Amino acid sequence: MKLLNEFRKNFRVMFRNWMTVSLLIIAPLILILLIGYAFSSEDVTGIKIGVITNGSTDLTQLAQNVSSYGELVPMNDSECLAALERQDVHLCLEVSNLPTESNTTDFPTGSITYVYDNVRKRLSLSLIEGIKSFFGEQADEVSIETTESILNNIQNLLGFINDRKQDVLTIRNETLNIKQDLISRNQTLTEVRNDFLPAYFEIKDLQEQTHNISGTLEEQLNATSVVVSEARQSIASLREVSLNYSLLALSNVTLPIVNISDAFNASNLTDPINSSPINGSYTMGNNSENNPFTTNITAPTIASSVTEVPTLGSLLDGLGGHLAELDDLLNDTNGKVSGTVAQMDDIISKLDLVKLLLDEDLAATQEYLIKIDESVVRIDEVSAQMDQQLASLADLHPGLGEKLIKPITSQYLVLLPGAKNIQLAFPQLAAMILMFIALLFGNIATLMEVHDAAAVRNSLAPVKQWLFPVGLMLTSIAIIFLQAMVLFVVAQTMRA
Repeated sequence: MKLLNEFRKNFRVMFRNWMTVSLLIIAPLILILLIGYAFSSEDVTGIKIGVITNGSTDLTQLAQNVSSYGELVPMNDSECLAALERQDVHLCLEVSNLPTESNTTDFPTGSITYVYDNVRKRLSLSLIEGIKSFFGEQADEVSIETTESILNNIQNLLGFINDRKQDVLTIRNETLNIKQDLISRNQTLTEVRNDFLPAYFEIKDLQEQTHNISGTLEEQLNATSVVVSEARQSIASLREVSLNYSLLALSNVTLPIVNISDAFNASNLTDPINSSPINGSYTMGNNSENNPFTTNITAPTIASSVTEVPTLGSLLDGLGGHLAELDDLLNDTNGKVSGTVAQMDDIISKLDLVKLLLDEDLAATQEYLIKIDESVVRIDEVSAQMDQQLASLADLHPGLGEKLIKPITSQYLVLLPGAKNIQLAFPQLAAMILMFIALLFGNIATLMEVHDAAAVRNSLAPVKQWLFPVGLMLTSIAIIFLQAMVLFVVAQTMRA
């Protein structure tokens, strides 16, 4: 009963005036409501972000992203810094060369500079985190688009290489066909050469024989020309002797017997027809009866034959004409033989050129066949290597762009999904507020008990020493329970 009375007394002390009620009941409730409202949401509004750009950067998507809690204000460097110092803006962004999803042909790069007020650090960092996440997602999208474009180009390159590979195989087959043609041509050239060489060597032997015969004939023609020349000189001498004998016969002078053949022998003449020395008498046309040179000529004979001198002169003239014809014939024969030999030499030189070209063509054909074999082997090796490399690149496709950009993906799972900040902060808030209320009530009750007149009496003759502390504790528990119920109601309301 005494403990209940102590409990009642403490409650009367608590509700004795508005001051104690405000300190112990109203003030903690207001504090609880304020803290609950503060922790009810992290959303911010009325945010102004100064943006510094070069004029060509498109920030439409960023403006749409921050439109739910703020706006973008275009400024220059000095204006944005001044506004940040005056707290007219909450953050300054300097953006340059911002990449876009459409720019995937090159490797786009950009830079972003954040200028924030560290006095409002928590708000500034929260804004920076949100903007960074936006630019991070945009950068990832641009990187993925760029990577997919690169992989798509690689796929196109692989298709082009496959097409060129088919062209290489076509060229290889054409090369093999050319090789077969060269083999057939080489066989044909070999057969032609085998048929050509025997005749060629026979013609070469004939050329050598012709040169030998031509040399011998030229020597004989030259010797005959010399004989003809000497014969002409002898005819001239004979004309002179005949004329002298005629003159002497007319003057009845006795002359010694002269044999004309001796004169020819003295001149060492040779028969131009038979190519043999003249001995005895000289005959012309194999008719000795009509030849005046078959008998010895004496002065009386000359005297008796004076009337025949014109006939002798005509014979000598005819002989000279025949010698001239013989000389012309010899010269013509010599020219024709020389021309024939020259023509044969020209033909042989052309045949030599034909043989040389034939040999070179055969050698070149053999060399081309060897090179074609080496080229075909090299083409096969390159094709095998190309197939191996293409097989390693065949797995690359544009769908791998995201995996290449984000090879490691992260996923976060919370233990209490959907829990609000007030709910997460409730245990700490409850402990602080309840401790504050308990301390405040304990101080008030203790001070009132100390300054009460009954306190002196109780100190002189205490009824029970434990009554006041126990009553104070029970009263504090009741007050704390009341405040805790208010906290639970606030937490439940904010959760709903």
